Parts: sequence; C-alpha cells; structure tokens
Amino acid sequence: LDGLPFLEEIDFSHNGLNHEIADLISKSLVNLEFIRIKRFNFSHNNISDIGAKSLAPALSRMHYLEELDLSNNEIQSTGGKVVLSALKHHQRLQSVNISSNSFSDSSLTSIPNSPENI
Repeated sequence: LDGLPFLEEIDFSHNGLNHEIADLISKSLVNLEFIRIKRFNFSHNNISDIGAKSLAPALSRMHYLEELDLSNNEIQSTGGKVVLSALKHHQRLQSVNISSNSFSDSSLTSIPNSPENI
C-alpha cells in the first residue's frame, strides 16, 4: 500500500476474511505515512471482536474517512465499542454501518464522544 499514497477507497467486502487478515491489513495501514482513505468497506466477512480490535488502530489514523462499513460480520459489543471509540475524533465521518452484527444498539449508546452520525 506504500505505493498508493492517493488511495481513497478500500473494499474487502464479501471475502470471508477473519481477524487474522484484519490484523495484517491494519498493520499495513498503520505503517503508512499518510492514510487518505475516504471509504473503507469490510462488510460481509467473518470479523469478530478480535478483528475489530485489530482494525481500530488503523481506523483511528484514517482522518479523511467519510464512510465505514463493517456490517454483516460477527462483531459483538466489545469490538463495536473499540471501533467507535477509535472514530470519535473523525471530523469528516458521514456514515458508519455496523448493522447485522452480534450486539444491540443500546450496548453502544454509552460510548463517550462517539460519532453522532451512526
């Protein structure tokens, strides 16, 4: 990914990816000097809380992020909270889709400073 400094969209949807792949992708992204990704789609995979926690460091560095889709995974309350906490200072964020995971909406309402556009 180092050779793609102007990459704005990453779509890993519908690939059956698990937490190990999420960890590798996150480490690759965290090592980039600049992350200009606006749209990050990791929907319809097998990402659990472990994968969500692995993605959080990269997500926290995606300051240009406008759309995040983690829908239809296996993320539970703990992973959902970690992801949303990683996004709390993102000014450009317009859309976060975390539907069809393994947690209730009420379990995420207690996150301080979480994005209001979820």
